[in-house]
Amino acid sequence: MSKSIQDSIDAFTESKKSINQLLSKIEKISPRSHQSLVTLQQEYIDLWRTLTNSLIILEQEYATQIGFLRSVPEFSLQIFQNMIEMSIQTYLQQNKFTMDITDSSKQAFLIFNQNTKIFFSLNKEILTYLIPTFEHKLKI
Repeated sequence: MSKSIQDSIDAFTESKKSINQLLSKIEKISPRSHQSLVTLQQEYIDLWRTLTNSLIILEQEYATQIGFLRSVPEFSLQIFQNMIEMSIQTYLQQNKFTMDITDSSKQAFLIFNQNTKIFFSLNKEILTYLIPTFEHKLKI
């Protein structure tokens, strides 16, 4: 049992409606996902802060109790400071790399979006010129 043309569903309208529904859901869910990742990263940082501070305090108390000398040679201190500085620089470079990729991606998306609009406009104009030709041939 087939439906009449009036009762049929327009495939283009339904496709557009479905895609818009999908994109709307993604737009609503994405900020929550992003916030969840930011919160998780902060919890991870807090975990490491608590862990390292607890270990340092525990070792300091133990060293004091057994009479361990707490002074450190200058070169050892310099090595430790260099390691920390290198870690900071590495993190900054990774962050810069991520930001550069993000900026490049934004630019690429912007250009792609602009090109899509231009190609749509051009294709629409081409069809405007071609359709009368095909309509004429179909009538013949």
